[in-house]
Amino acid sequence: MIGIPQNLTFEKDRTYDAIMMDHAAGNLSCAQTLVIDSYISMNDSARADSRHYLAMGGALLDSECKPSHISGVCLDNVMAMIDTPDHSTQSTRPKNAMDCYFDCDFDLLEWKTLAPGIEYYDVPVPCQKKEKAQLLKMAPGKSVLEHSHDGLELTLVLDGAFHDDTGVYNRGDLSVEAGHDHAHKPVADMEQGCICLAVTTAPLHFTGLLGRVINPFIR
Repeated sequence: MIGIPQNLTFEKDRTYDAIMMDHAAGNLSCAQTLVIDSYISMNDSARADSRHYLAMGGALLDSECKPSHISGVCLDNVMAMIDTPDHSTQSTRPKNAMDCYFDCDFDLLEWKTLAPGIEYYDVPVPCQKKEKAQLLKMAPGKSVLEHSHDGLELTLVLDGAFHDDTGVYNRGDLSVEAGHDHAHKPVADMEQGCICLAVTTAPLHFTGLLGRVINPFIR
């Protein structure tokens, strides 16, 4: 599932398409790549989208790049690598990209308290200026303050579920938020709670009276 408010369908569709195209072209940051790699590994629809954009990129290369001569030995070596099965990477389901960063249970991580019932863990992945990559753990029924975004926010559900005004997000679903046009308030599932991988490219912009007090301290 992709979260798209009805009144922002075109804008969110365009943002999602741009993200997936940049992922196929290798233009995303390390943190954003981690989210999309994990999303693709967990979601059948995302894998189909990824194959589509990779095919588009291949078609563009085929139409715009002139062929160049390579030696017969080089071609033979490449074909031999293609024909040789790599049993170590074969599986019925792609490996979750998060496994590259965490070789333990979520309960064993050193979580930090953000608010009552809400904890976070800074993901050890290179981030660009003002970019953050974090795991967020919300206890059942807990919510994050309503906020909009100065930049892009990608939130992938790794366990449990949450909901906001755009819908319900279960394991393997991705929420895409961008800009001040839409404010949302994620609320964790009442029974399961929620663990998410979230990457933001700029500080959040909290709304409401409490938000106006908090915002100056997070810029």
